[in-house]
Amino acid sequence: MIMFQILSIMIFLILVFMITVHFAFAIASHAARREQCRMQLIRSIGFWSEKIRFLHKFKQFLYLSAMVSFTALLLSGFFPVVLGKGSLSGYPLLLHTTAAAVFVAAFVLLALSWAPHFTFCADDFPIFMRKTVGHSVAFLDDRWRGVFLQKLCFWLMLILVVPLILSIVISMYPFFDATAQNSLISLHRLSALFLSVAAITQTYLLLISKTNKMESDNALEKRG
Repeated sequence: MIMFQILSIMIFLILVFMITVHFAFAIASHAARREQCRMQLIRSIGFWSEKIRFLHKFKQFLYLSAMVSFTALLLSGFFPVVLGKGSLSGYPLLLHTTAAAVFVAAFVLLALSWAPHFTFCADDFPIFMRKTVGHSVAFLDDRWRGVFLQKLCFWLMLILVVPLILSIVISMYPFFDATAQNSLISLHRLSALFLSVAAITQTYLLLISKTNKMESDNALEKRG
């Protein structure tokens, strides 16, 4: 338990540090991009707008439900661990189990609708493509990294959610002894930890890519 506590703190600190540094250099230093980032956040939760079609509203509602329930799971699941209070119990456990049901339902529907958009293609692996004579493949530019990491995080979440759910469900049945059940709980915690990292990273990269798209669209409008 102590090892998992240390691991969780280290991983979250590293993740927060990396996102903060990237945001400081990519967004916060440019006033225009800060405004675009703020507008994109408003659009992400603005499913009440009458200009948005019903299907898009429904997807945004699912996304908002997944984010709220994920935040509840993150706080109720990792705060006791970080603070050294041990296992979940009482109201945090009730909040955790309730948010888990909402998250799974929203995540499954989002995964079905997002899977075609996050499918890997040949352009995602330019390092394996032959270089054209006189031209080099810039496979390490920001745009390529952003798109590739978004797709990678999406599929990592789909993979990690399987042991995350199965481990806790199976542990509720008297199929295994205490040692095996403790192993299942450990698997659940590790899956939740890495799923959280992938989800936070994917959400941040998605926000950045939407901000970049808004910047490109605004530039095209000014030229036009």
